[in-house]
Amino acid sequence: MEHLLADISMQFVNAEPESVDLQIQRAIAQLASHLGCQRAYLLMPESTGKSYLWQAAREPFPVGWPEGAPDLAIQMGYGEDRAINVPLVSRLAASPGRSLLEELGINAWAYATGSDRQGRQIALGLEVVGSESVLLKPEECVFLRMLLDTFIHAVNRGSVEEERSRLHRRLQHARRMEKIGTFTSGIAHNFNNILGGILGHAEMMEELAAGSGGNSRHLVGIRRSAERARNLIRGILMFGSHREPRRTLVSVVELAKETISLLRASLASQIELEVKSDPSGLIVSGEAAQLQQIFMNLCQNAANAMADRGSIHVILELCASSAANSFGHVGKYVKISILDTGVGMDATVLDRIFEPFFTTRPDGNGLGLATVREIVRDHGGEINVESALGEGSRFDVWLPAVASTILSPEKCVSVQTGGHGEVVMLVVSDRDRLLGEEEKLAALGYEAVGFATAEAAVQDCKANPNRYDCVVVSQLGTLAQTVELAAELRRALLSTPIVLAAKISSDVRPDDLLAAGISDVVGWPILTGEIAAALSQFSRTNGESLST
Repeated sequence: MEHLLADISMQFVNAEPESVDLQIQRAIAQLASHLGCQRAYLLMPESTGKSYLWQAAREPFPVGWPEGAPDLAIQMGYGEDRAINVPLVSRLAASPGRSLLEELGINAWAYATGSDRQGRQIALGLEVVGSESVLLKPEECVFLRMLLDTFIHAVNRGSVEEERSRLHRRLQHARRMEKIGTFTSGIAHNFNNILGGILGHAEMMEELAAGSGGNSRHLVGIRRSAERARNLIRGILMFGSHREPRRTLVSVVELAKETISLLRASLASQIELEVKSDPSGLIVSGEAAQLQQIFMNLCQNAANAMADRGSIHVILELCASSAANSFGHVGKYVKISILDTGVGMDATVLDRIFEPFFTTRPDGNGLGLATVREIVRDHGGEINVESALGEGSRFDVWLPAVASTILSPEKCVSVQTGGHGEVVMLVVSDRDRLLGEEEKLAALGYEAVGFATAEAAVQDCKANPNRYDCVVVSQLGTLAQTVELAAELRRALLSTPIVLAAKISSDVRPDDLLAAGISDVVGWPILTGEIAAALSQFSRTNGESLST
C-alpha cells in the first residue's frame, strides 16, 4: 500500500495539467486492481458535472449507485477521519445499512470523504463484489485516507489550472474587446447616423417615385444596400460581444426542439426540417442562449444554400470518446449533425468558411459560421464540415457531455441572470457612476452596497466579514492598484467571490488575478447583461449562497 501510494502520488506530480482528469481515472483503476476490487469511484460535487467510476467486466454499477453512497455513509456513521471500513458485509449486525449493501451485491466496502480547496465534498469508495475476500484490514484504513488526500490534491491542482486557464481566456477576450471596441466605437455611431440618413431619404424618395417604374427600382436597391450595411455593423457588434459561457446543465434535445419550432416559422414552406435524436440523455454544460445560436446559424446557413427547396436533417446522438480525442476531451460527448441538400461547396470555399467576413452570398456578412465556431470552442468542443458541389453539406458539432447521466432533462435549467436579494459590495470611485451602478444591480435583484474609496470598502469588510455575498471592484487608479485592492478584500472576506470590472491592459496576467482571489473579469463601463451573467454563476439559485 505504501508503494502504491507513492507511485500514484508521483504520477500526479509528473502529470501535465491538461491530463489530470485522465490520470485520476487511471489511478483509480490501478488502485482497484491492486486491492482486488470490482468497483471503485471518486465522487465529485454535482456542480462539477463529473465523477470518476471504474468497474470490472460484468460488474456494472446498480441504478442509483454510487450516487447513493454518501447517504448510506451518513446512515451507518463515519469512523475516525470520516471513513468507513466494512471488511466483510456478512459479519455486520443486522441493520438497514447491511441490507442495502447486500441488495447492491457488495461483500466488502471502504469509503472516505474529505473537502477540496473550495470546501466541496469529495469521496473515495472501494467495493468487492462477487467474493468473500476482505478489502482492507483495520490498520490499513489510514492508507484509504491518504489515498483520498492524494486524489483531492490532484483535483485541487486541476481546479487551479482550470481557474488559471479560464482567467486567461477572459483576459484574451477582454483584449480582443478592447481592439474591437476601439474599431467599432470609432465607426458605429457615425456610420449608423450616415446609414440612417440614407435609409430615410431613400424611403421618402420611394414614396415620391411610387409607380414610376425604373426609378423606383433603383431606390429600392439603395435602401436594401443600406440595410445590409446596417446589418453588417450589427454583426460586428454581435461578434465582438461574445463572452465565455456561464455554465449550467442544458438538455440538447429540449434546446433543439425549442429552436427548431422557431426556425420552421421562418423557413420557406418547401424546405423540410427533420430532427432525429438519441434516446439517451444528451446533457452538456454551457450557456443555452449561445448553444441555441449554433442551431439557428447552421440551419439558416443550410436554408440559404437550397434556394427555398430541399431538406435539412438535424441528428443528435451520444458518442464514445475515441473520436473526441482530436480536441482533447476524455469521455462521452454530444454530437450535433446538420445535413442539407443544398448546392454544396468546393475545396476553396471550405478552406475559408469560418473566416470572419468571408461569404459567398451577396447579402451575407460572413459572421454566422465564425460565431458558431467561437461558441463551440468556448464550450470545449469542435466543429467539422464535409461538402462537395452538388452534394449538399454536413456540419458536425461535438460538445463534451456531462458525465453523470442520471440527471433528468427537467433538472437542466436555463441560465439564471437575476439575483435573489444577495448583498453585493460595489466599489466605484466616481460617485455619480456609483449611484447608477447600484440602481443597475438593484434592478437585477441584488442588494448593492456602494463605496467610492478603497479605504472605506476595506474598513467595512473588516468590520462586517460575513455581510457580503460578492464583490464588484471597478478600476481605481492603475490596474495594479485595483488588483492589490482585490487581494486586500480577499484577505478580509476569505471565500467571497470578487469580480473585476476594468479596462484591461495588455500586461495583466491570469496568475496575478488568481493570486488576488479574482473570480471573474468584466468590462468597464459595466454592461447589464455581462454583470448579470457574471454574478449568476455565484448566485443562490445554484443551490448555495454566493459566498460559499
